[in-house]
Amino acid sequence: MAFIDSAESVKGEMFPTVIDMEAAQQVIERLSRDYPALAGGSLEAVRKDFSNFRGDNPDEELMELRRFAHNFIGQGASFNYPLITEIAESLRGYLHACGEFSAINRSIVEAHFEAIQDVFDNVLSGEGGPVGRAIRKRLENIVAQA
Repeated sequence: MAFIDSAESVKGEMFPTVIDMEAAQQVIERLSRDYPALAGGSLEAVRKDFSNFRGDNPDEELMELRRFAHNFIGQGASFNYPLITEIAESLRGYLHACGEFSAINRSIVEAHFEAIQDVFDNVLSGEGGPVGRAIRKRLENIVAQA
Protein backbone atom coordinates (compact mmCIF):
# COMPACT_ATOMS: atom_id res chain seq x y z
CA MET A 1 0.00 0.00 0.00
CA ALA A 2 1.44 3.35 -0.99
CA PHE A 3 1.71 6.16 1.50
CA ILE A 4 -0.41 9.15 0.56
CA ASP A 5 0.33 12.38 2.38
CA SER A 6 -2.43 14.52 0.97
CA ALA A 7 -6.15 14.30 0.31
CA GLU A 8 -5.69 14.42 -3.43
CA SER A 9 -7.80 12.41 -5.80
CA VAL A 10 -6.85 8.76 -6.24
CA LYS A 11 -8.74 6.91 -8.95
CA GLY A 12 -11.35 9.65 -8.86
CA GLU A 13 -12.14 9.34 -5.14
CA MET A 14 -11.27 11.72 -2.34
CA PHE A 15 -9.83 10.56 0.93
CA PRO A 16 -11.82 11.83 3.89
CA THR A 17 -10.29 14.83 5.57
CA VAL A 18 -12.30 14.32 8.76
CA ILE A 19 -12.04 11.15 10.78
CA ASP A 20 -15.05 9.95 12.75
CA MET A 21 -13.22 9.37 16.04
CA GLU A 22 -16.24 7.79 17.70
CA ALA A 23 -16.57 5.23 14.91
CA ALA A 24 -12.83 4.57 14.99
CA GLN A 25 -12.95 4.04 18.76
CA GLN A 26 -15.83 1.58 18.34
CA VAL A 27 -13.82 -0.41 15.82
CA ILE A 28 -10.82 -0.51 18.17
CA GLU A 29 -13.02 -1.63 21.06
CA ARG A 30 -14.56 -4.39 18.93
CA LEU A 31 -11.14 -5.56 17.77
CA SER A 32 -9.87 -5.52 21.35
CA ARG A 33 -12.83 -7.59 22.48
CA ASP A 34 -12.38 -10.06 19.60
CA TYR A 35 -8.57 -10.10 19.71
CA PRO A 36 -8.14 -13.48 21.46
CA ALA A 37 -10.31 -15.24 18.89
CA LEU A 38 -8.76 -13.42 15.94
CA ALA A 39 -5.15 -13.89 17.07
CA GLY A 40 -5.75 -17.45 18.21
CA GLY A 41 -5.68 -18.56 14.59
CA SER A 42 -2.24 -17.03 14.11
CA LEU A 43 -0.99 -18.74 17.25
CA GLU A 44 -2.39 -22.07 16.13
CA ALA A 45 -0.77 -21.70 12.70
CA VAL A 46 2.68 -20.87 14.03
CA ARG A 47 2.47 -23.71 16.56
CA LYS A 48 1.64 -26.14 13.76
CA ASP A 49 4.44 -24.78 11.59
CA PHE A 50 6.89 -24.95 14.49
CA SER A 51 6.00 -28.57 15.20
CA ASN A 52 6.99 -29.33 11.59
CA PHE A 53 10.26 -27.36 11.65
CA ARG A 54 13.24 -29.67 11.35
CA GLY A 55 15.98 -27.18 10.57
CA ASP A 56 15.80 -27.94 6.85
CA ASN A 57 15.48 -24.21 6.16
CA PRO A 58 16.82 -22.73 9.40
CA ASP A 59 16.95 -19.08 8.33
CA GLU A 60 13.33 -19.09 7.16
CA GLU A 61 12.14 -21.08 10.18
CA LEU A 62 13.85 -18.67 12.59
CA MET A 63 12.49 -15.70 10.64
CA GLU A 64 8.94 -17.05 10.91
CA LEU A 65 9.29 -17.27 14.70
CA ARG A 66 10.76 -13.77 14.88
CA ARG A 67 7.98 -12.40 12.68
CA PHE A 68 5.37 -14.01 14.94
CA ALA A 69 6.95 -12.47 18.06
CA HIS A 70 7.23 -9.06 16.40
CA ASN A 71 3.58 -9.08 15.31
CA PHE A 72 2.31 -10.15 18.72
CA ILE A 73 4.34 -7.46 20.46
CA GLY A 74 2.49 -4.83 18.46
CA GLN A 75 -0.90 -6.49 18.65
CA GLY A 76 -0.78 -6.85 22.41
CA ALA A 77 0.02 -3.17 22.79
CA SER A 78 -2.63 -2.13 20.28
CA PHE A 79 -5.50 -4.14 21.74
CA ASN A 80 -4.90 -3.78 25.51
CA TYR A 81 -3.20 -7.11 26.02
CA PRO A 82 0.11 -5.98 27.55
CA LEU A 83 0.76 -9.49 28.86
CA ILE A 84 0.81 -10.73 25.24
CA THR A 85 3.35 -8.01 24.51
CA GLU A 86 5.51 -9.11 27.47
CA ILE A 87 5.41 -12.76 26.44
CA ALA A 88 6.17 -11.94 22.80
CA GLU A 89 9.06 -9.67 23.88
CA SER A 90 10.41 -12.53 25.97
CA LEU A 91 10.20 -14.84 22.96
CA ARG A 92 11.89 -12.27 20.73
CA GLY A 93 14.69 -11.84 23.28
CA TYR A 94 15.13 -15.58 23.56
CA LEU A 95 15.29 -16.03 19.78
CA HIS A 96 17.79 -13.19 19.52
CA ALA A 97 19.97 -14.75 22.23
CA CYS A 98 19.90 -18.09 20.39
CA GLY A 99 21.14 -16.42 17.23
CA GLU A 100 20.45 -19.41 15.02
CA PHE A 101 17.77 -22.03 14.66
CA SER A 102 19.95 -24.93 15.80
CA ALA A 103 20.42 -23.29 19.23
CA ILE A 104 16.69 -23.12 19.98
CA ASN A 105 15.33 -25.17 22.85
CA ARG A 106 11.93 -26.22 21.53
CA SER A 107 10.41 -26.43 25.00
CA ILE A 108 11.23 -22.76 25.65
CA VAL A 109 9.43 -21.68 22.46
CA GLU A 110 6.48 -23.95 23.28
CA ALA A 111 6.31 -22.44 26.79
CA HIS A 112 5.89 -19.02 25.20
CA PHE A 113 3.14 -20.33 22.92
CA GLU A 114 1.42 -21.94 25.90
CA ALA A 115 1.61 -18.70 27.91
CA ILE A 116 -0.01 -16.79 25.04
CA GLN A 117 -2.71 -19.46 24.78
CA ASP A 118 -3.34 -19.14 28.54
CA VAL A 119 -3.84 -15.38 28.13
CA PHE A 120 -6.33 -16.00 25.33
CA ASP A 121 -8.14 -18.79 27.19
CA ASN A 122 -8.56 -16.56 30.24
CA VAL A 123 -9.22 -13.37 28.20
CA LEU A 124 -6.61 -11.51 30.23
CA SER A 125 -6.69 -7.98 28.89
CA GLY A 126 -4.90 -5.32 30.89
CA GLU A 127 -2.34 -6.62 33.38
CA GLY A 128 -4.10 -9.95 33.88
CA GLY A 129 -4.47 -9.91 37.66
CA PRO A 130 -3.44 -12.96 39.71
CA VAL A 131 -3.76 -15.34 36.75
CA GLY A 132 -1.54 -13.06 34.67
CA ARG A 133 1.06 -12.96 37.47
CA ALA A 134 1.03 -16.76 37.62
CA ILE A 135 1.54 -17.02 33.86
CA ARG A 136 4.45 -14.54 34.03
CA LYS A 137 6.08 -16.40 36.92
CA ARG A 138 5.70 -19.81 35.26
CA LEU A 139 7.27 -18.53 32.02
CA GLU A 140 10.09 -16.77 33.89
CA ASN A 141 10.91 -20.00 35.73
CA ILE A 142 10.96 -22.05 32.51
CA VAL A 143 13.21 -19.54 30.75
CA ALA A 144 15.53 -19.26 33.79
CA GLN A 145 16.02 -23.04 33.89
CA ALA A 146 17.16 -23.17 30.28
